[in-house]
Amino acid sequence: MRKKPNPSLSLSTDAIQSILKEFYNFKKIEEEEKTKRTQIIKEAEACIERIRSQKEIFLEYLEHEYKERASTYQKLFSGIDAAIEKGDTAMVNSLMQGVISQIQTSPFRGIQDFREKLMDKNFVDEL
Repeated sequence: MRKKPNPSLSLSTDAIQSILKEFYNFKKIEEEEKTKRTQIIKEAEACIERIRSQKEIFLEYLEHEYKERASTYQKLFSGIDAAIEKGDTAMVNSLMQGVISQIQTSPFRGIQDFREKLMDKNFVDEL
Protein backbone atom coordinates (compact mmCIF):
# COMPACT_ATOMS: atom_id res chain seq x y z
CA MET A 1 0.00 0.00 0.00
CA ARG A 2 1.34 3.33 -1.06
CA LYS A 3 1.14 6.32 1.15
CA LYS A 4 -0.74 9.24 -0.15
CA PRO A 5 1.36 12.37 -0.47
CA ASN A 6 0.83 14.61 2.48
CA PRO A 7 -0.37 17.97 1.14
CA SER A 8 0.52 19.74 4.37
CA LEU A 9 4.16 18.63 4.00
CA SER A 10 4.29 20.07 0.49
CA LEU A 11 2.78 23.34 1.71
CA SER A 12 5.25 23.44 4.58
CA THR A 13 8.18 22.97 2.20
CA ASP A 14 6.84 25.68 -0.11
CA ALA A 15 6.33 27.99 2.86
CA ILE A 16 9.87 27.40 4.13
CA GLN A 17 11.31 27.96 0.64
CA SER A 18 9.29 31.15 0.32
CA ILE A 19 10.46 32.36 3.74
CA LEU A 20 14.09 31.58 2.87
CA LYS A 21 13.76 33.29 -0.50
CA GLU A 22 12.36 36.42 1.15
CA PHE A 23 14.99 36.29 3.87
CA TYR A 24 17.83 36.15 1.31
CA ASN A 25 16.17 38.93 -0.67
CA PHE A 26 15.95 40.99 2.52
CA LYS A 27 19.65 40.37 3.31
CA LYS A 28 20.62 41.39 -0.23
CA ILE A 29 18.63 44.64 0.02
CA GLU A 30 20.01 45.28 3.50
CA GLU A 31 23.57 44.96 2.19
CA GLU A 32 22.85 47.22 -0.80
CA GLU A 33 21.38 49.88 1.50
CA LYS A 34 24.35 49.61 3.86
CA THR A 35 26.65 50.18 0.88
CA LYS A 36 24.58 53.21 -0.18
CA ARG A 37 24.73 54.66 3.35
CA THR A 38 28.49 54.18 3.42
CA GLN A 39 28.81 55.99 0.08
CA ILE A 40 26.57 58.83 1.29
CA ILE A 41 28.69 59.22 4.43
CA LYS A 42 31.89 59.33 2.34
CA GLU A 43 30.39 61.95 0.02
CA ALA A 44 29.19 64.02 2.98
CA GLU A 45 32.64 63.87 4.60
CA ALA A 46 34.27 64.96 1.33
CA CYS A 47 31.79 67.83 1.02
CA ILE A 48 32.45 68.93 4.60
CA GLU A 49 36.20 68.86 3.96
CA ARG A 50 35.76 71.02 0.83
CA ILE A 51 33.70 73.49 2.86
CA ARG A 52 36.37 73.66 5.57
CA SER A 53 39.08 74.17 2.98
CA GLN A 54 37.11 76.89 1.22
CA LYS A 55 36.37 78.54 4.56
CA GLU A 56 40.09 78.77 5.33
CA ILE A 57 40.85 80.19 1.90
CA PHE A 58 37.98 82.69 2.23
CA LEU A 59 39.17 83.82 5.67
CA GLU A 60 42.70 84.29 4.31
CA TYR A 61 41.25 86.27 1.41
CA LEU A 62 39.35 88.55 3.80
CA GLU A 63 42.37 89.00 6.04
CA HIS A 64 44.51 89.92 3.03
CA GLU A 65 41.86 92.23 1.57
CA TYR A 66 41.30 94.08 4.85
CA LYS A 67 45.03 94.41 5.54
CA GLU A 68 45.41 95.92 2.10
CA ARG A 69 42.50 98.29 2.70
CA ALA A 70 43.81 99.25 6.15
CA SER A 71 47.19 100.03 4.62
CA THR A 72 45.54 102.13 1.92
CA TYR A 73 43.51 104.08 4.50
CA GLN A 74 46.61 104.58 6.64
CA LYS A 75 48.51 106.04 3.67
CA LEU A 76 45.59 108.25 2.65
CA PHE A 77 45.09 109.66 6.16
CA SER A 78 48.84 110.16 6.66
CA GLY A 79 48.84 112.08 3.39
CA ILE A 80 45.85 114.13 4.56
CA ASP A 81 47.63 114.96 7.84
CA ALA A 82 50.75 116.05 5.93
CA ALA A 83 48.68 118.11 3.47
CA ILE A 84 46.83 119.82 6.34
CA GLU A 85 50.13 120.74 8.02
CA LYS A 86 51.36 122.24 4.73
CA GLY A 87 48.04 123.99 4.17
CA ASP A 88 47.67 122.26 0.80
CA THR A 89 43.87 122.19 0.45
CA ALA A 90 44.04 120.82 -3.09
CA MET A 91 46.01 117.81 -1.83
CA VAL A 92 43.60 117.36 1.10
CA ASN A 93 40.70 117.41 -1.36
CA SER A 94 42.43 114.91 -3.65
CA LEU A 95 43.25 112.54 -0.79
CA MET A 96 39.70 112.82 0.61
CA GLN A 97 38.41 111.80 -2.81
CA GLY A 98 40.67 108.75 -2.48
CA VAL A 99 39.14 107.95 0.93
CA ILE A 100 35.62 108.33 -0.46
CA SER A 101 36.49 106.16 -3.45
CA GLN A 102 37.92 103.51 -1.15
CA ILE A 103 34.80 103.58 1.04
CA GLN A 104 32.57 103.18 -2.01
CA THR A 105 34.54 100.16 -3.19
CA SER A 106 33.32 97.03 -1.46
CA PRO A 107 35.93 94.49 -0.38
CA PHE A 108 33.49 91.93 -1.75
CA ARG A 109 33.62 93.30 -5.30
CA GLY A 110 35.65 90.31 -6.42
CA ILE A 111 33.72 87.74 -4.42
CA GLN A 112 31.95 86.22 -7.44
CA ASP A 113 35.25 85.76 -9.25
CA PHE A 114 36.78 84.40 -6.06
CA ARG A 115 33.87 81.97 -5.63
CA GLU A 116 34.27 80.70 -9.19
CA LYS A 117 37.97 80.14 -8.57
CA LEU A 118 37.18 78.17 -5.41
CA MET A 119 34.86 75.91 -7.37
CA ASP A 120 37.55 75.28 -10.01
CA LYS A 121 39.46 72.20 -8.85
CA ASN A 122 42.45 73.19 -11.01
CA PHE A 123 42.79 76.69 -9.53
CA VAL A 124 45.80 77.30 -7.30
CA ASP A 125 46.24 80.64 -5.56
CA GLU A 126 49.08 81.89 -3.45
CA LEU A 127 48.18 84.27 -0.69
